[in-house]
Amino acid sequence: MDTFVAVPSFNPEKLAGSTLILPSVSIGNVPQLACDLVINTLQPDRVGFISNEAVMPIAGPRENGSGVSLAVEVFQTKDQQWTIVQQRAPTFKVGKPPSPYTTLFFSGTRRQYIRDLVAFIQKYRFARVIILTSADASLRNDLQITSATPFRYIGSSVNGITELEDEELLHGTGIGKSLYKLLTEAQVSTTMIIMFALEGGKKEITNLKKKRNDILRWMMDDTNN
Repeated sequence: MDTFVAVPSFNPEKLAGSTLILPSVSIGNVPQLACDLVINTLQPDRVGFISNEAVMPIAGPRENGSGVSLAVEVFQTKDQQWTIVQQRAPTFKVGKPPSPYTTLFFSGTRRQYIRDLVAFIQKYRFARVIILTSADASLRNDLQITSATPFRYIGSSVNGITELEDEELLHGTGIGKSLYKLLTEAQVSTTMIIMFALEGGKKEITNLKKKRNDILRWMMDDTNN
C-alpha cells in the first residue's frame, strides 16, 4: 500500500533513480541521529511524509520553527541524488489494541509497515537503498568487542567498514533485518550499515559526530560502486 503523501509543490516522479537513506528505529536512537546529521549536512528539502497506522502518531514543532514535524518525513536534496526518510516515532509491534478506544492507533503492525516500505521503494523506483540501524553492543562476540570500530555492513561492500561477521549474532535492529531481507528478496539493491550501541549511551552520540564525514563518504562510496 502506498502511504507516501507528497507536498503540493513536489512531483513524486523525482524520487526515481535517487538513493534512499532509511533509518530503522533501534537501540540508542542511533539511526535517527545519523539521519539528522545527514539532513543537517546535505540540507535537503522536505518533500512529503509517510502516513502509516503502524507508526505511533506524533507531531511537534520543526527545528526552524516553521510548520510541524510528523512521525515519518521524507526529504530530498536539490540535485535529486539523495532521498532521506526520517522516522521520529516507533512502530507498533502488534495490531491488537489494548482497549476499544485505541483501535485507530493500533490497527497497523510492524510487519505491515515493512511491507508498505518495500511497496513504496518499488513504486518510486529508487536506485539503491541504504538502511541505517544499530545493534545491541552487549551481545557482541569477542572479535567484535576487540574491533577498532563499532560499525559493520551487510550487502554491497562499503569502503572503510568491516562486513558483519555473523547475521545470527545481530540483535536489537528494529525492522532493519526484516526490511533488508525483503528488499534483497525483491532484488532491490540494498546495503545495511550497523553500529553497535547501548541504550542511553553517550558514547554513541560522540562516535556519530566524530564519524559524520565518514558516514557520508561510506554512503557515497557505496552508491558509486
